[in-house]
Amino acid sequence: MNVEGAGGKRQRTLWGFVAFCLASAVVGVAGSVYATGWPSLLRLWVHDVAAYLVLVAVALVTKAPRPKAASLGHAGWWLAVLFVTAPVSYAAVGGSLGSSATTLVFGLIPFLTVFMVAQREGAELTLLAPAVVTLGGLALVVPFAWHGSGVGFGSLGVMVLCAGLVAFAGIRLHSLLQEVPILWAAALGSGLSAALGFVAWLIFERGTVEWVWSAVCGEVAWGVLIDAPLVLLTVWLLKRMRAEGFAARFAVVPMLSVFAGILVMRSAVVWTTWLGLGLVLGGSWLLVREVTEVAEDLSKRAGTGDGA
Repeated sequence: MNVEGAGGKRQRTLWGFVAFCLASAVVGVAGSVYATGWPSLLRLWVHDVAAYLVLVAVALVTKAPRPKAASLGHAGWWLAVLFVTAPVSYAAVGGSLGSSATTLVFGLIPFLTVFMVAQREGAELTLLAPAVVTLGGLALVVPFAWHGSGVGFGSLGVMVLCAGLVAFAGIRLHSLLQEVPILWAAALGSGLSAALGFVAWLIFERGTVEWVWSAVCGEVAWGVLIDAPLVLLTVWLLKRMRAEGFAARFAVVPMLSVFAGILVMRSAVVWTTWLGLGLVLGGSWLLVREVTEVAEDLSKRAGTGDGA
C-alpha cells in the first residue's frame, strides 16, 4: 500500500466518521421532534423494513457480488445486535434510569471496547487513558440525576451488560466485514434488525396503534431516506475503522447534541460543561486517529476468531 493511497483512505474514513456523527446527532434531534405517536420499537421496525427493501433493491440493481452465506449470516446477526440492543434495552428498562443515565452507560462503550480489544489481542492498554478521558468529559456534559433503588440498580446492571454486548459486536464486526460486501451486509443487518425489533415491540410496547396513512408514509420515507444511508455508512465505517475508534461515536454524538442545544438555546453554560466538551473532543480524537490499518494486518485480524 503506497503512502498516498493510505493517506487518502485515512482522510476519507475520518470525514466519513465526522459525517456519521453529525448526521446521527441531527437525526436524534429530528426524531424527538417528529412524532407520530407510535411506540419507538414499532417505528424502528418500519424503518428497518424500509431500509432492508431499498438496500436489497440497490444491491440487485448494481449487481453487488454475493458473499458466502456463512460469512454474511455471521455479519448480519452481529449487525442486528448492534442496531437493536440500545433501543430495545431502553424500551425494556430505560424508564427506571432516564435518558441521561442511559447515555452515560452507553458512553462506557469506548472504554469497554478498548479493554476487550487489548484482552483479545494481548496488546497494551495504550488507548485506555483516552477512553477514560472521553467518559469523564461525557459525565460533565450530560446532566445526570438518578436516585438509586432496587429496580434502578437492576436496570443499571442490564444496561451495562447491553453496553458490553454492543462493544463486543463492534469488535467482531470489524473482522467479519472484511469478507462481506457492504451492501449485502447492510441489507441483511437491517432485515434481521427488523425481525428482532418486531419481536421486542410485541413483548415490551405492544398496544393500540393508529395506522394513519400519513404516519405510515412518513415512517417509511424516514427508513428509505435516513435509515438506509446511515446503515450503509455504519457498515462502511465498521469495515474501515478499528473498533476502538468507531466506538467513540457513543460519546461524540451526545456531545454534538449538547453543543447544538447550547447554540440554539443561547443559555448560560457553566465552565464544567465547556471542559467536558473539550475532554470528549480530545479523547475521541485520540481514539479515532488510528483508523486505518495496512492490508496485511486487516487480513490477519479477519482470519482470527471468526469461526466462533
